[in-house]
Amino acid sequence: ALVVLAGLVVTTSLIALAASFNGSARRVEKNIQLLTNGEFQNLSELKAMGWQAGLLDSLFELQLIDKSKQLVQLNEKLIETSRLLQAVKLQSLELYSQLFSNSSQNSSLFSKGDYYQLIKDNGELLANLSSHLSSFQAELESTNFLIFNHSLRTQFELVEESVKNQNLKIQTLIQLNGVFAELLSVDGVKNYYILLQDNQEIRPTGGFPQALARIIIDDGRVVDTQVFAVGWIDSQTLGDIASSPEVEELLGEPRLHLRDSTWDPDLNSSASQISWFIKEVLNLPFDGVVVINYELVREMLIVFGELHLADYDETITPQNLYSRLEAKASEDLQQNLENNFHTAVLRGLLSKTASASNQEASALMDLALSSFRTQQISTVMTDLKVNQVLTQLGWSGTILSPDCPPRFGNDCLADHLYQVEANVGVNK
Repeated sequence: ALVVLAGLVVTTSLIALAASFNGSARRVEKNIQLLTNGEFQNLSELKAMGWQAGLLDSLFELQLIDKSKQLVQLNEKLIETSRLLQAVKLQSLELYSQLFSNSSQNSSLFSKGDYYQLIKDNGELLANLSSHLSSFQAELESTNFLIFNHSLRTQFELVEESVKNQNLKIQTLIQLNGVFAELLSVDGVKNYYILLQDNQEIRPTGGFPQALARIIIDDGRVVDTQVFAVGWIDSQTLGDIASSPEVEELLGEPRLHLRDSTWDPDLNSSASQISWFIKEVLNLPFDGVVVINYELVREMLIVFGELHLADYDETITPQNLYSRLEAKASEDLQQNLENNFHTAVLRGLLSKTASASNQEASALMDLALSSFRTQQISTVMTDLKVNQVLTQLGWSGTILSPDCPPRFGNDCLADHLYQVEANVGVNK
């Protein structure tokens, strides 16, 4: 009787574990979907199945028990990954909030010491997350997912790809965190510029320069912005700087204009031309330039939904942006106006960015990272330490010349071909 009773207990326990496993597998799939969608909260634990598997493991050696223990272990890694990613997200949002806050609006502004501490804490958190992701990635690569059903195997393939991508992103953020204090000018004032290019009219750095924004950062906070039309700056130019031989030959312009300052595809070279106009024409300091295209504007509009331009009494959306650009190309015939459609767009985007919600801010930071990778954004800074990091990340728009492999010795010539396109039709 005792044997029969024990058999019934064991059988019931295994049936319960099997049922628990199926339910747990569905919860893990949901956890994976939350993680890969960037929703790092509300992941479910598998405490009940973990307790069942642990108890039965001391009595039997069965594949179901091994599968259950493996699933519990992987789920714990998922939860820890989500917890760390959520912590990084919250610290990134805090940095974003501090950058776009001012003392007249926000009583929770950090002191300079608090700002430095936030950057230090962020670096430590990123290092912990990097270590965890590397460990999780190694565990995923060594796990035999054939023991699970097809649906669960497919989901874990997504996890493996997501963890790899997150690890690459975290490595980038670790490099940036090392120069955050200088980049965000926590101790001092920096004057950065955003050059908006129309990528529908191709030029070597991505498009035809249309508008320029000045961003003043003082002690880690944006304190002022100004927006200028590129054509207006050219109309105010009194000095003289010779254009490149190609510009003179193809465009008939012996004197360089800001609109042609990005003729060199190497942004480090073009940035020096841009800085000349800022210093000589606007009489303003220059600490760096960020070059963006209208394709990035379209992606930002997807985040914001729309942008209302009061000066034009119209609303710009991701769907109508390029058609409105084409229309305004023929409407804004006076290219030397101080304000035009392009300055209105850039000014509106800066305002939206400064007042972004947490959800929008998080999406914008992710968009910035992906846009740097796809070269929709490039930047050059005068701070050598910062610019070195940007160059290492491949964000500075520098054309790199390949080196000869050491094994070839001196009997080697490294040559390369770099295709550069530019519209020289003087049309839109």
